[in-house]
Amino acid sequence: MQKKIFSLLVVALFSHVSFSSGAYANPTSLSDLDLLVDVGRMQAEAEEDMDRSFEAIKYQMTTASPGEKMDADAAYNLGAYYDFGERGFQNAVEAAKWYALAAGEGHAKAQSALGLFYNNGIGVAKDLAKAAELYRLAAIQGDDVAQLNLGVMITRGEGVPENDLGGLMLMGLAARGGNQLAKENLVMAGIDHTDLKFEELLDTCIK
Repeated sequence: MQKKIFSLLVVALFSHVSFSSGAYANPTSLSDLDLLVDVGRMQAEAEEDMDRSFEAIKYQMTTASPGEKMDADAAYNLGAYYDFGERGFQNAVEAAKWYALAAGEGHAKAQSALGLFYNNGIGVAKDLAKAAELYRLAAIQGDDVAQLNLGVMITRGEGVPENDLGGLMLMGLAARGGNQLAKENLVMAGIDHTDLKFEELLDTCIK
């Protein structure tokens, strides 16, 4: 099969509040001014809530007793805050550490996120084999981002033996789950993921 160039999906795995940095129009009336004040107050309160949530999660995770079961969701959220955090919280090394703790508990999104870190050498030494294994663990749990990224690696033969069909099948799974970039990568390979023959092949491989 002709070699294709696919792209890895880089996604924000953590939802957080964001605000426009654009300038507001000059107020033309008292009611306009009141509205701007209200907007400013809501923005400040939301940012304070983000900071409090971050500190609460961090306190919870760092004060847990050695025998206490890891809260994988909290560890993942803390990792994501360091991954995408604002106002000085962003720290790739810390993000990788907390993602790893959550990934060790089988957290699919953390495994997928940490796989991306190893894939690109973000906060950790680049290790394609490790990235592929983390993607595999997350893909088994149905994470479409991991399915796509592992499919790309398999198609390229990065960190794993090259296998065009296996890679395309994984992209097909991601596309079936609604992953738009997986659909675009399949189109680049000349494949319509909704084609009946491809669907039948995909179902056969799954079975």
